[in-house]
Amino acid sequence: ASARPRLRGCGPLISRLHRASLATQAAHSKPLVIGIRREDKNRWERRVALTPAHVKDLIAETGAQVIVQPSNTRIFNNASFVAAGATINEDLSHADAILGIKEVPIDKLIPSKTYVIFSHTHKGQKYNMPSLQAFLDKGIRLIDYELMVNQEGKRQVLFGKHAGYAGMIDGLHGLGQRLLALGYNSPFIHMGQAHVYPNLECVHTKLRHVADIIEDQGLPDAFAPMLFTFTGSGNVTQGARAIFDDLPHDNVTVDELP
Repeated sequence: ASARPRLRGCGPLISRLHRASLATQAAHSKPLVIGIRREDKNRWERRVALTPAHVKDLIAETGAQVIVQPSNTRIFNNASFVAAGATINEDLSHADAILGIKEVPIDKLIPSKTYVIFSHTHKGQKYNMPSLQAFLDKGIRLIDYELMVNQEGKRQVLFGKHAGYAGMIDGLHGLGQRLLALGYNSPFIHMGQAHVYPNLECVHTKLRHVADIIEDQGLPDAFAPMLFTFTGSGNVTQGARAIFDDLPHDNVTVDELP
């Protein structure tokens, strides 16, 4: 939902890329070439591994060259990356390392490259074992964000509050659609999915509209009182509560429930 989505922990990532760039320059007397792939797992995917601001910093701090695959759906347009010093090109075969977010379709993996992504494989997820096998078969070096940790073993790239924002927005949208499918109109029918809002201000404006309808009309009798449960207290939960708290509600503890 943010107008400037970003991966938390890009500072440590840029530091690693800086070291890699120095090593590459020493070995080959040429700057590191970073490729940023177009996310294509879902048609509504608008995220990118590095923002134009990150790209500008990366080029300034490391001397790296950055190639960005063109996209007409990405939250940042192609021109913003060009202004940051990147080159727009469909072909990433000249990149030393290719950065993305979601899993890469097997048929789009370039052999003998380094990929930096969330591969969702290190826990042995069965649905991505063919992808892991493809990395091996194609001689690809895989660097997984989930396994980037500091000296204390704490992850450096992880979901932040924005994941909670987006999850709660999509959850409310889905609830409205579910109730409608069951034959019930509800205030949640007015909620769009997170990707349709240009920024959080627009989200909160919509939530105030939904809140006014709830105050005026209430919720479907068949589903009232409606109970939402939040577990944990991490970044994602905090982000989800920041969205939900715009709606009229009462806080109850588990002990207060039947």
